[in-house]
Amino acid sequence: MHLKKLQEFSEVNDQNLFPCIIDLVVNGVNPDRFSTEDRRPDRQDITQHLASWFKYIEVPSDLCKVWMNEYCVDMLSAISSSSKSTIRHSTKSNIKYIYSSNVIFRCARENNPFKASCNPNCPVYESSGAEETKKVHNEPKESEETSNPLDFLLLRDRYKDQFNVAMDFVNDNIKKGVTQKKIVALLNKNGFKSRTGKIWTFSTLSSELRRYRENNRDAVKVYDIKPEILHRKDNEKIPNPGDSLLMRDKYRNQFNEAMDIVNDNVKRGVKQKHIVDFLNNKGFRTRTGKKWTSSILSVELKRFNKE
Repeated sequence: MHLKKLQEFSEVNDQNLFPCIIDLVVNGVNPDRFSTEDRRPDRQDITQHLASWFKYIEVPSDLCKVWMNEYCVDMLSAISSSSKSTIRHSTKSNIKYIYSSNVIFRCARENNPFKASCNPNCPVYESSGAEETKKVHNEPKESEETSNPLDFLLLRDRYKDQFNVAMDFVNDNIKKGVTQKKIVALLNKNGFKSRTGKIWTFSTLSSELRRYRENNRDAVKVYDIKPEILHRKDNEKIPNPGDSLLMRDKYRNQFNEAMDIVNDNVKRGVKQKHIVDFLNNKGFRTRTGKKWTSSILSVELKRFNKE
């Protein structure tokens, strides 16, 4: 079914429908091909491999997304503990990352990590898929200085999509019992960067995991109130005291991310006015979902310093 739909794409033909791709599309990952010592590829490995192939043969990202969402939910749910909605969200993030980065399609011949079918007559066999077709972004040099203090904000924004994919990768491997030291090695091996575009270290991973756990702890318990309806002019509901808690919980994760950006740039001497403009331009909201202002930023900074 998935192969038939794939063959309907105008960009797909007998020349670029490689044996390994056909095998993964039809069979997924066959567990019988792996020994107990082998590392088995996870859902994210397969998703990124297929997405990089779509990019390699120049299938538009929106078409890739439609096919991949259906395939990942149908074929990869068996090797993932995530819900279908989480798989769809993760698939979308992976595709966005692959298409907006310089990640390329690579063929490892018979030694491919999926133990998928391989044929020496395959068009990419000789080059081992190492030829890079396009580079969407030029990575900045680590020693490169930025003249504008706001460049650091843009840098974080630039790596945001791939960082989210990296954290999905981290959490999937933690659930499997992989050690943090091994995860750091896998992140760097797969070309993932930290939220600021640097290589991963053990301390960086530990810090991000602490932040992730704080941002994803259980939701605040709100008052169990069933508000009555007042039959007056506008049929207004009696305000629920839990609504403000729900609002704060709704915006908590993005607010914490906003405050990380704020504190990083206050230390760098960026003016509060510029920070406020950046937060609003990028869609960040306050803890109650409102737009940022200089006065709100000042209050939040005072509160942060007290804590």
